[in-house]
Amino acid sequence: MRVTRIFMIPLLSLALLSCITAQNTAEKTLIKSFNLQGNDVVDLDLGSNVEIQQWNSPTLRIEMVVSLDNGSETMLKSLIKAGRYNPSADETTAGFKVFMPGLERQLMVRGQPLRDNISYIVSVPSDVLIAEDMAIADKNK
Repeated sequence: MRVTRIFMIPLLSLALLSCITAQNTAEKTLIKSFNLQGNDVVDLDLGSNVEIQQWNSPTLRIEMVVSLDNGSETMLKSLIKAGRYNPSADETTAGFKVFMPGLERQLMVRGQPLRDNISYIVSVPSDVLIAEDMAIADKNK
């Protein structure tokens, strides 16, 4: 009986510790699609960590994986509901521009800047050019 207690206390402590550390990083996957309205050029102003892939659909699809290093699952849900991670789009003379207006504002958590990490997978119709691709093509001429 005493031997069982000796092993149970560290085992329970380890289980509690793993639960606490698992709550330090909150993560969600969000998806938004845009009708390109006939535009064949897209300007992505999303920052870094953007992977672009082609697909056989007429819409632009953005898959975002958002994680908070110093926030909880509840905080992440609130930020999503408030629109922080909601991409917007505008038609410009150069084409279709996609951007993240909610990320322009710096947020503080317990006196520290919010550390949100976002990675994007952007699925683009095969006949659409990305504005970066056009700049690279112009440099190669």
